[in-house]
Amino acid sequence: IAMARRAGDPSTLRQVLASWLMSLHGLYDPMRFAIARELVELAEKASDLDALAVGRLWYAAKLLESGDARGMRREVGALVRLAEKLRQPLWSEDQQRHDDDRGFQAVAQAVRGEIDGDAEIDNAHDVGVIEHR
Repeated sequence: IAMARRAGDPSTLRQVLASWLMSLHGLYDPMRFAIARELVELAEKASDLDALAVGRLWYAAKLLESGDARGMRREVGALVRLAEKLRQPLWSEDQQRHDDDRGFQAVAQAVRGEIDGDAEIDNAHDVGVIEHR
């Protein structure tokens, strides 16, 4: 990351930040929250939707870990809207049809429902997104 910063190329920095977030290295690193937020900011400025999706995903996860359910719901909502724009299998509802109904949209709905205590998540339990307790 330090080398990418020194290089001064915003595109390279976004790619390095996204790669670092997606790696297992530093999974519980407290810097992950700051790196995810930085990636969201840089990607928004550059209209880099792929990097923005990665940043939003990790930022939402870190908000959830920190107990900020409202912030997590906001980020997941933004990520769902972004997924619709990206129209890529990883982020889209089409992924659900190809991967046993466990695409990002189903996971996002399940996580939001679990946090909100929403009864509408029964389908998420049915497709195995959330384990029955």
